[in-house]
Amino acid sequence: MAFNSLDHILGALAAQTLGQKQREYQQLVESWAIAVGPKINQYTRPLAVERGVLRVATASAAWAQNLMFERRQILQRLNRGRSEAIADIRFSPKDWSKSDLKCPDLADQEILWQDHPSRLTSLSADAETPKGSQVKNAQGAFDRWAAGVQVQSQGLPLCPHCGSPTPPGELERWTVCALCAPKQW
Repeated sequence: MAFNSLDHILGALAAQTLGQKQREYQQLVESWAIAVGPKINQYTRPLAVERGVLRVATASAAWAQNLMFERRQILQRLNRGRSEAIADIRFSPKDWSKSDLKCPDLADQEILWQDHPSRLTSLSADAETPKGSQVKNAQGAFDRWAAGVQVQSQGLPLCPHCGSPTPPGELERWTVCALCAPKQW
């Protein structure tokens, strides 16, 4: 029976612990990719779980804000099959390294907008105004915008919580408008 030095034993113990943490992190990365799907996974990166809160780096502040609205649904999918449940997720672009992954370009943003629940597929009122007409002052621009909003919102269903016209995609996803959804969470 060989005796090992204390340094050797402590080194082996540290390597074993580090290996376990690396395996847990790898499982987290794999389950994150499944929970959010390939499109979102491309612009996010789970960093660590600290006191039950998952920190996730995002490609931009816009990504962080949009993902906050989907936080609860992502948590439900992420916690399936986990022995230790994650209590919350914090999104931030501050730890995003430009060398690791790229920020979404205009084509990617257009694809994301096509699937966004707040997107309306009908034509806007601006498309109905003649090309040659120009607005002379700020009040005229506001009036034109307000008329466009009224035309666009006429056929929309109402939010059951606040009664405002709501895009159908928001009602399908959250059962209320995007302004009322965070209040319920």
